[in-house]
Amino acid sequence: MIRSIKQADLGRAIRRALPMVNRLERFSRPRFHIFDARTGALLSGAMLTLMALGILTAAPFIGQVPYGLAVCLLGLGQVERDGVLVLSGLVAGLIGAALSASFVYAVITMVKQLV
Repeated sequence: MIRSIKQADLGRAIRRALPMVNRLERFSRPRFHIFDARTGALLSGAMLTLMALGILTAAPFIGQVPYGLAVCLLGLGQVERDGVLVLSGLVAGLIGAALSASFVYAVITMVKQLV
């Protein structure tokens, strides 16, 4: 089944996201060129893949937000060649991983208490 988005809804979403994107565009510039090299690009590509998988396996509502932010920052950092945004995305990804790990730990501890 093919679904479509109403043009008015899409326009509203674009109008709401545009101010934030414009602010990020003004902030970002080519700097911290370690991620321009092939090795840096491969590393950030691998991290993007891991974070995208993290979004799929993260705890609902809480764990998905940092991963989503991380993927957006990393992607924008790659496009703008801004190492600071890439590093910000990596930090957000680490926060997401910590939240997911603490959620898993809490579930395991709860199950052990029940047994």
